[in-house]
Parts: sequence; C-alpha cells; structure tokens
Amino acid sequence: MQLRGKSVCGIVSLALFWGIFTVSLEASTTFQHRIIDSNPMDTVWAKGLGDFNGDGRGDIVIAGREGTVVWYENPGSAAGNWSKHIIYQGPKIGLEGCATGDIDNDGDIDIVIGGHYTHVIYCLENPGRGKGKWKLHNLGGPMSDATYLHDFDGDGKLDIVTRASQLWSKGVGRDLYIWKQGSDPFDHMCWKRYIRQVGTGEHFNIGDVDQDGKVDIIFANKWLENNGNINPWTWKEYTFTSAWTHDRTYPFVADIDNDGRNDIVLTPTERDNQTYKTAWYQAPPDRTSNNWTEHIIEDNIQCVTHALGVYDFDCDGDLDVFTAEMEQSTDPDEVRIYYNVDGKGTIWKKQVIATTGSHWCQFFDIEGDGDMDIFGANHGITGPTKAELWENTANSGR
Repeated sequence: MQLRGKSVCGIVSLALFWGIFTVSLEASTTFQHRIIDSNPMDTVWAKGLGDFNGDGRGDIVIAGREGTVVWYENPGSAAGNWSKHIIYQGPKIGLEGCATGDIDNDGDIDIVIGGHYTHVIYCLENPGRGKGKWKLHNLGGPMSDATYLHDFDGDGKLDIVTRASQLWSKGVGRDLYIWKQGSDPFDHMCWKRYIRQVGTGEHFNIGDVDQDGKVDIIFANKWLENNGNINPWTWKEYTFTSAWTHDRTYPFVADIDNDGRNDIVLTPTERDNQTYKTAWYQAPPDRTSNNWTEHIIEDNIQCVTHALGVYDFDCDGDLDVFTAEMEQSTDPDEVRIYYNVDGKGTIWKKQVIATTGSHWCQFFDIEGDGDMDIFGANHGITGPTKAELWENTANSGR
C-alpha cells in the first residue's frame, strides 16, 4: 500500500490553477508494458470488456473499420498467451461504439456495436462460452459512437443508450438515443427508440449523479436526471458549471474528494488543433445547482484525450485520473495518470506511462491481484496499431 506523507523527490514542475496544484513527480507505481497482438487489424475503432467464456476473468473485444470483430481470452496473467478468437468478418462497415452485456438474459455476455458506414447498431450474440459462431443481428438505426448498456426502466432487460459524434456524423450526434428492449432482443422491431436533443458535440457517459439509485446521463457541462421514466424527454436537464465550454467532452462520474458525493471529471476529446483542460467539478449538496466548484487537473492540453478512467491506480484508497492522447496529437502522445496525492483532489501528481498514444482505453484487474490494469490500442489513423496492456504492479507479489 502506498503511504501518504512519504518524502517526494524528482519535482519537475509546479503549476497553480484556481488553487489546485498539479505536480510532475517520479512515479507512484510502475506499469509493465505488454503487447498482446502486434497486428490485430488495420484499425481498432471499438474496444470493450466482458467475460465471454464465463471463467470469471475479464476478456477483451476489439473491432474496426474493416468489419472484423475479435475477442482475446484472458489467460489469468498479463504475460500469458491471449488466445485470439475472430468472431465476425464482414464488409467494411466501420465498427465503433462497443458495449457488452447479457442482452438476451441467457447467462453469457453479448456485444452491442455500431456501424459507422451502415448507420445501424448491431448485436453479436454469444453462442455460449464465447466459442462457436456468433450471430450478427441488425437492430436498426441510427449510427452510434459512444454506447452503453443499462436497465433504465427496471424491467430486468438491458436497454441501450447511444450518441454519435456530431463532428463526424453530419449532425446525428446532436441527439441522444435510448433504446428500450422489448420481447425479442434480436428483432429490431422490438426496440422502441426515444430521442433527446442534446446539441452539438460528442460523447457522454452514464452514472448516478444525484445518488438516488437511478443512473443519469452526463454530456459536456450538463446532466439529465433520470426520473424512472425511460423516455429522456421527461428528464430534467441541469447545467452544473459554466466554467466548461468545450462540447466535445468525455465525462466520468466518481467521488474524487471522498466526501460521499459523486463529482464529475471532464476531458476534451477533439480536435488536435485545439487546447483545453482536464478538470473535475466538486458536487455541492444540491446537485441541481450550477455552481459546482472547478478544480483543474491540467491546463492547456491538446484536445485529443479520447480516453478517461477514474480508478485507484496506486491502491492508496482514493481515486486517480487516467487520460490518453490519440496518435494524431503532437508528439509525444501522452498516456498518463494523475495521482490524487491528498485524497481530496487538490494536489495531483502526473505520471506518463507511455508516449505512443492510445484510444478508448479499458480498465480491469487482469490477474485478480487487486490493482487496476489498462488495455488500449491506437485507432490506426496514422498507421498500423497494436493491442497492448499496461500491467499495474502496485500489488505485485502481495
């Protein structure tokens, strides 16, 4: 366990932003970089996690522009042999926006994924333990980018929520879609779609902002309050800050300062010719107010951090923040962790674990040793990509 109050050395920089210190120091923990596939496919647009073979370990799924879907079987060790299973090969449909869950309630994990060029959403049906022929089901349009699964109406069936990138979808991304599952999860006629206009921008996330037991939706500097009715037009919209104005934003809901209230972390996702900030917003007692206190983690970063994870990477009992620049950013393309030094989000220690970039990273405990590992892959816009892991050694040998 990392101890607070430990002497600190190797200070490179110290910056003060609105009362928040961001410091670059020597690493809090180490990560072992491992390649699990040096040539997975030409592009890796979609990434996800799921226990596809039911062995209790998290597996990896990737897909890309070419219409190929692959899952890698977790061997129980980051250094082990990750068996590669090609479960779908089809036309060039541009697969993106991956989410995993048991759509048909048959006890195994299925895959929901969008088709960028076909403007539809698909479900790949797990044949059982991940082995055999996965059937592709067309659930209908529109296209998607960010995709999540959740039972929004409490009927025991997973629903789908999607949003396309307004930047790359010719306007589709101005709307958010909730898909209510009906009697047959593989029949597109049995899904009822609800649309909520959210404006320009891209990306969103889900989380219980007001901690009432219902999962809400967050996009840029706003959130929609889930009132128990699956139709998002009935949900109230709140602006939690006016200090954030960038609409292409990746949010994450988590309690950064350990005060028992869920805060919101934001980082910009596009574009590579712009700079902005990564910041977190401290939730007040009244979550519907618009005066959440801003705490900047790092300012003047390139707007290409298309990955965000908020987890306890150094196993010291508080939440840290991970972001990764995409490969088209100005080199070096940082893959980085900001450590929450004081546990209250007022002092951040930055560690760069790679300079080769990544995209839509996934977070899971590969070996079951109690620390959070990281999976990622560049999307392939500048050349061949790799499926790679950063194995967390915080609990190595414990």
